[in-house]
Amino acid sequence: MHRSYQPLKPVANRYLQQRWDQQDYENHRRKVGGLGGGGLGGGGLVDHQNQNQYHLRSLNADKRREELLLVSRQNEAIYQRITSRQSEHRRQLWWEDWERTRRRRDQLCRFPRGLAAQRSSRKVKFAAPEGSERSEGFSSAERTGRDP
Repeated sequence: MHRSYQPLKPVANRYLQQRWDQQDYENHRRKVGGLGGGGLGGGGLVDHQNQNQYHLRSLNADKRREELLLVSRQNEAIYQRITSRQSEHRRQLWWEDWERTRRRRDQLCRFPRGLAAQRSSRKVKFAAPEGSERSEGFSSAERTGRDP
């Protein structure tokens, strides 16, 4: 039913209305086809010499340009305020506080961080029994089998 002909106005006989509409359509196409390309029986020539040259122009272009300039000036003013302001972050104080904290931590802990790095590179010498050539030094990392 969805493919059946649906007339524009209510009719008693759809088949007959379809035939009439198809006949009107073919009649119209025949008339349009006989005109050619130029309109009312003309030869299809178009006068390209007499065309008006219209340039598209927005009616609110000036207003939009003024708004753009205003926004640009405002952005520049905001940028100047931001760049001229001194930082409120006191980096030097933070660094000094961190150094103080680190020194206190190293004083309080049993094995300070700085000494652990020094100990791993220290060589330990073992006394070899007499008659053997084994008196080489081993680092603590080699002795324990761990990487420094």
